[in-house]
Amino acid sequence: MTARKPLLSLAAALALGALVACGDSSGSSSGGNGGSNGSHKESVKVDGDTIRYTAEITLKVLSHDADARELVIGAFHQSYCVLDGGLVDWRIVREDPDTTRVTYRFEELPESAVEALERAGHTVKDGIAMIVDDGEDETVYVGRDSSSAFGEWQGTSCAAIAGRGIYCDDDVYTGSVVRISSGSVFVKEIFLMDKADYAYDDPFRTYFASMLYEQLASPFDYPFPAATMFYEDTVGVADAIDDLGVEITEQTEKSQTFMIGGRSYTVNIQKRDWSFRGSDVEYSVDVEVVGATETCRITARTISGVDEGNCADKYQENYDWDDDEDVDGNTFVYASGMSWNNDDEYLPCLERLAGAPAPAAAVAKSVRKAVAKKIQIRPAKRLFVR
Repeated sequence: MTARKPLLSLAAALALGALVACGDSSGSSSGGNGGSNGSHKESVKVDGDTIRYTAEITLKVLSHDADARELVIGAFHQSYCVLDGGLVDWRIVREDPDTTRVTYRFEELPESAVEALERAGHTVKDGIAMIVDDGEDETVYVGRDSSSAFGEWQGTSCAAIAGRGIYCDDDVYTGSVVRISSGSVFVKEIFLMDKADYAYDDPFRTYFASMLYEQLASPFDYPFPAATMFYEDTVGVADAIDDLGVEITEQTEKSQTFMIGGRSYTVNIQKRDWSFRGSDVEYSVDVEVVGATETCRITARTISGVDEGNCADKYQENYDWDDDEDVDGNTFVYASGMSWNNDDEYLPCLERLAGAPAPAAAVAKSVRKAVAKKIQIRPAKRLFVR
């Protein structure tokens, strides 16, 4: 089961622990406002070489016991494109209880932690931290004193360790703000990513290049997923060139001519686009591989999520399926993304270009597993998990 795109769960809204599925109100993937006790929105901005993702969620505080230092928070249920009886349906799925009870306490920070937090730009009042316990994790917040939990707090990467006090990482996290009042909890999370992780500048130092060399050296039935084709794979490419005896004879930014086993091939990158749809990532690629006998065209498109507008039976053959359990332990299957490709055309074409028959089924399966293991797929649903 793959992880889904992050949104703060109701308990994690305070604890900043596990992130669960979401979509945004503007049409993002696998989620929607499925509950009446909260709201959320997401935004993505590309600024130069940095991707900035922001998630905001507001949850209702159903009760607060100041003496017990306890909050009861309402749930925010998500919607999914669920497969049921062979058909798909956009529906609310209760993955968490309708309410979550969290407790908090105040502790004095060690001087080393105060220094680390202040260096990172945090405000630490009276050397005090608020520790929030959701029953599974304890998370440390700073920014106010111990007079009340109400007000604005800053999330940290510090951890409260039982019997050992509070420890802070050298790389102190500064991307979250929590505002607590008697009626609501508001959480804002910011994640910064390197754009190169999702669109590497040199297409011939990516998974696409290393896989293409391998497929032309020894054909096997494995497609080129648009979402991962152009992830950086400098080491894999170097290994493939060395292991397979690849000789690169000419190269530009979008074209490469090389020799394998005495055969010459030219690759032309016609298109490799990526963009955000809400907070989902869409990839689209079009590549030509030219050999002595013919030209093979590789086209692929991937969207990392499914929103309500794309939840329709006509797209079933394009869905990437996943499964999870609801709050009652019932398994549900849902569409987690969408993809299109012409692998039924270009895979046989590459085999013909290579001039060798595909290996037996058992061998092909073994090769596919090896390649799949090498590719550490990072769909958008994982991109923003810190």
